[in-house]
Amino acid sequence: KDDAANNPILYVNAAARTVGSGLTENPTASGSAKDDSSKDLHIGNQDGLGSSFDGQISGVHLYKTILTAAQVTSLYEAGKG
Repeated sequence: KDDAANNPILYVNAAARTVGSGLTENPTASGSAKDDSSKDLHIGNQDGLGSSFDGQISGVHLYKTILTAAQVTSLYEAGKG
């Protein structure tokens, strides 16, 4: 995550996506980050919120530590073969 703005950094095909470069937030976050470690993570649709996802998601990976951009690129390149 980008600590200065408390925004996530997601990688799509090893390319970083942040708020302002491909990600959007609605509503825009404000204040301090809250501990949401007890909450479920939803990728794609989340029932009951009126949001829909019309596309495909594959190769989702979650890590317990924050990866550097170089690590993300290395993992992406290793998985292409």
